[in-house]
Amino acid sequence: MKKHVFISFEGMDGCGKDSMLFALTQAIRSENNTIIGDKYSRIWITREPTRLTEPGKKIARLIRERDVTETEASDLFIADRKAHSRIIEQQLDHSHVLVSRYDLSTLSYQLGGEKTFEDLYAQHEYLSSNGALIPDLTLVFDLPATVAMKRLEGRSEIVECFENLEFQKKVRNNLTYCVDRLRAKDGRTIVFVNANQAIEKVTEEMIQAVRTCFPQEIV
Repeated sequence: MKKHVFISFEGMDGCGKDSMLFALTQAIRSENNTIIGDKYSRIWITREPTRLTEPGKKIARLIRERDVTETEASDLFIADRKAHSRIIEQQLDHSHVLVSRYDLSTLSYQLGGEKTFEDLYAQHEYLSSNGALIPDLTLVFDLPATVAMKRLEGRSEIVECFENLEFQKKVRNNLTYCVDRLRAKDGRTIVFVNANQAIEKVTEEMIQAVRTCFPQEIV
């Protein structure tokens, strides 16, 4: 019987995935938790790029410096993810794992560049012992690109090189395409959550998706 679950949080920049990751964490740890496990469940929170591996550290620096090609970016993201997967495997022995950004981000952000979807998918080597893990559930927080950009413009930090309206529109279209392809390739569970509504409604929809996807015997 499966004891712990691996959930990835995806969506374009500004969609609120990090806020929802912490909202789910709080909900699981609450006295009234009826989602997965109980309030004593251990939860390991992580994100990509990880800063835990050499490829992860390098891609984080190159993005910050705006000095990275599409091919180099995808190679480093995937190398980081494969190493990250070994850490996640260890954590799943005793914790639920929630990750902000995972493979769907690489696929949707890099699609249309020098590599095809098939190239990027194959590079993950999902069925290999050294390949990337497939999440038990991927939550995609969806909203219009114009709304995402308005949220980003309200941030005080420096806007990253990927954060512009035309690119965000492209990413949103790519997300839908890649979700369809992933479902067809390996039958994975991916749920879209409407992020263009009040945060309470987004949280409610997300929690319902998690309840639906996992049986209550997961403790």
